[in-house]
Amino acid sequence: MLVQDPEGALNPSKRVAKLLDEVCHLAGMDEATRRERTGDIIETVGLSPEVLRRYPRQLSGGQNQRVALARVLLLEPQIIVLDEPTSSLDVSMQAQVLNVLKHLHKTKNLAYLFISHDHDVIHFMCDRIGLLKEGRLSFSGVAS
Repeated sequence: MLVQDPEGALNPSKRVAKLLDEVCHLAGMDEATRRERTGDIIETVGLSPEVLRRYPRQLSGGQNQRVALARVLLLEPQIIVLDEPTSSLDVSMQAQVLNVLKHLHKTKNLAYLFISHDHDVIHFMCDRIGLLKEGRLSFSGVAS
């Protein structure tokens, strides 16, 4: 799952490299594989390796969201739940994150459950949409 507040999901006292390494360790990867995967995944989400030496507080909201996405991708999911992943970002950062997500959808065959109030973002990202009203699905169909 990728949440709307990446800063709240990232430990501010740890460098990005450590945040990613912890996920690899929990997934049972050996040290050499962890280093390789961390380097690869950071580039996959459109960040430079230099980011690995920094703390979340030293990064922009968009960079932190991509670090959070990298943590999710290290687990090689088939589907990711995205809860308002761009709502706290400015328009240019939104575009960068959404383009990374689109690219990953195409290249890694990832599926998303994309939760948002932003109709433009929904129509940009989604093939099918569902509308919840008072806790019930009130509409389901192909995105136009």
